[in-house]
Amino acid sequence: MRAHGLLSQVGAELRALSQAAPLDLRVNLLKGTRQEALAALRAAGFAAAPTPYSPTGIRLAQRSGTIKLGQLPGLLEGLIEPQDEGSQLIAHLLGAQPGELVADYCAGAGGKTLALAASMGNRGRLWAMDIDERRLASGAPRCAKAGST
Repeated sequence: MRAHGLLSQVGAELRALSQAAPLDLRVNLLKGTRQEALAALRAAGFAAAPTPYSPTGIRLAQRSGTIKLGQLPGLLEGLIEPQDEGSQLIAHLLGAQPGELVADYCAGAGGKTLALAASMGNRGRLWAMDIDERRLASGAPRCAKAGST
């Protein structure tokens, strides 16, 4: 009986993993609020809702492969960024505050770094580091668009 239950659970997990992930967005609090971003997305016809756990997240009903990101209101202006809710939670749980010194040792292209900059209100020192120089360099234009200094 226990083996059957385990196999059933594994089967459910495998089915879930075979589906496309939801498209999550992070609101850049340096540029606006989650309510403003939700209103803009909904006015443009997107089915958008707050993410269940991240206080800065928005989840779209449409999957990432079915829409062009450039169509999302607020993306080009830096109000929203694609970022999965798990990464948003990492930045949120860190609790970075204005005036602190924070080092992101696995910055990649800078998504979590940008979330940390917003939570610090652009006040403090934030170091973004990564072993992949190409990915790290791609973060510079994102910082400029997001208004992060």
